[in-house]
Amino acid sequence: MNSFKIILAALLIFLNTFFAVNVFAQESTDTASPSAAVSSYELFWPITAGRTMGDSLYWLKELKESLRGFFIFGDLKKASYNIELSDKRIVEAEKLFIDIKDYSNGKKTLEEANLKREQALRLLSAAYNSKKPIDSSVERVKSSLERQKVLLESIKVKVPQDQQENISQGIEAINKHISSIQDSF
Repeated sequence: MNSFKIILAALLIFLNTFFAVNVFAQESTDTASPSAAVSSYELFWPITAGRTMGDSLYWLKELKESLRGFFIFGDLKKASYNIELSDKRIVEAEKLFIDIKDYSNGKKTLEEANLKREQALRLLSAAYNSKKPIDSSVERVKSSLERQKVLLESIKVKVPQDQQENISQGIEAINKHISSIQDSF
């Protein structure tokens, strides 16, 4: 019985070695640029654009956000809320630039996103000066800024040439904020 097992094992090894089927992975034929694969849904889930600047009911969205912000207390919580609003504005800008092609309101939305980022950084600085532990908040803001930058770079290649400067300004502002965080905290 043992000799049968040895012969069977040797036969399997022999067959596997000399008659193995080679399978090779195929190279991807996708020629799309990496930026074309960027999804704001994946980057900022669960944030979606919803109402955008220029929409007749956009003021309700702003009112809701202002009221919610009024009831948030503490520098770190307010900073987190402002960076979340900045994320929302970036996703809205994508919708305005890519889907609606409302470049004027897209630019205004990018400016609003920048104001929210600046407010978040001021609040982080105030918390830092108050000797509060801010490490996790700083990491959250840095992560958000990196994701915003990725989305803006994706938008930039999809808009007409005359609109790319608006996107570039948004990217430059984010780069300045990232540098500011690295220098300050």
